[in-house]
Amino acid sequence: MLLISLAFGVWLHVAELRALSLAGQWLLSPDEDQKLPALPWGGHAADDLRRSLTDGWTALGPEHAERRLFELARFYPLDAAVWTELARVEASRMQARPQEFDARLNTALAAEPNSRRVLWRASQVAMQAGRLDLAGELLRDAVASSPGEVRLALAMAGRWLQDPEELVDRIVPTSPQHHDFAMRHALNQRDMALAEAVWQRAGSSATIEDRILLDFVDALMRTGAIDRAAAIWAEHDSDFAEFGVPNARFTRQMDAERGMGWRIRQPEGVRIRRDREVFHTAPASLQIAFSGQHNINLASPSVEIPVTAGGRYRLSGYWRGQGLTTRARPYLWLRSDQGGLRAEQAVPGGQFDWTPWAFEFVAPPEAGLVRLVLRRDETVAFDRNIGGQLWLDSLVLQALTVSSGNDGNSEGL
Repeated sequence: MLLISLAFGVWLHVAELRALSLAGQWLLSPDEDQKLPALPWGGHAADDLRRSLTDGWTALGPEHAERRLFELARFYPLDAAVWTELARVEASRMQARPQEFDARLNTALAAEPNSRRVLWRASQVAMQAGRLDLAGELLRDAVASSPGEVRLALAMAGRWLQDPEELVDRIVPTSPQHHDFAMRHALNQRDMALAEAVWQRAGSSATIEDRILLDFVDALMRTGAIDRAAAIWAEHDSDFAEFGVPNARFTRQMDAERGMGWRIRQPEGVRIRRDREVFHTAPASLQIAFSGQHNINLASPSVEIPVTAGGRYRLSGYWRGQGLTTRARPYLWLRSDQGGLRAEQAVPGGQFDWTPWAFEFVAPPEAGLVRLVLRRDETVAFDRNIGGQLWLDSLVLQALTVSSGNDGNSEGL
């Protein structure tokens, strides 16, 4: 039985190779009356022949290829690729017939309705024919069920749609998933005009946990548009809008590592979490717990705070300590990447109830952000493994009047 099956497989393979050879001769023959040879089972040989026509008909000349494509269409009327190539042949004529082009392309679309593969191919044919409005419609249909492909559609349509708002309106479906991928494409291309156009259409429904908001705010901050980023964040973070510090009362969870959220890194031996049982101001505080088993080098949590360059500020809050060990205890560190602002303030001891802390500073002329970081440095002391707990809460940034004699230094109070 095995030998019979093997022999049949060999015969079928040889038959298809022979049929394909004969079909190749038919393909190149100038004889219009020569018929398409029989292809066994309508199988792989027929498919290979169709591909040789649809992928390389230009070498044969449009008239000859068109005759052969129509012959194939008689045998394979539901093969959309044949009809898209017939539309491409029509578009290549010096005097193309728009109605004939539309009829062939519509036949391809009807042969395989809602096929992304056919829609993509049809959009390319429409572009090559100069039918850009139709190409845009087909691209939008092609990505309707596949949001991840909107990036390719935007790249293709961006060749002729130069206005970002028109590009988004005509190519990007209105679902949140499509807007999300469109934003990723814009930011990957560093096209802030396109990103702004996407945001204008998606921002009203975005929440502070949504990737589209976090990515857009991140990009605005990277490009120096701090005021724009702060305005968007204030619409979604009531703590920031009221107190000037993102999540200043730890009203929300601490899982946003982007945008203007707190950055949290937890090395071994440290646990940082939102504490809803111990707080200075409801509903929660931020707890940093040390296991007592590690000599930790810590630079977390941290938060970036928007400021106006040259403005004078008071940044304050409360902290609480319980059982903090070692002489190398945590401290708050205030800095800016531009202008050299540096200041620090150590915890008042190992055990203390809610105690205020504050920095007064002048934002450097180049700075649009300052960063507040909780730090703890490694030590070579005998009691180097730190234990205990520290809480932060009730942060607030206040703008102060700049005095004429202020030299711009920061002071911990």
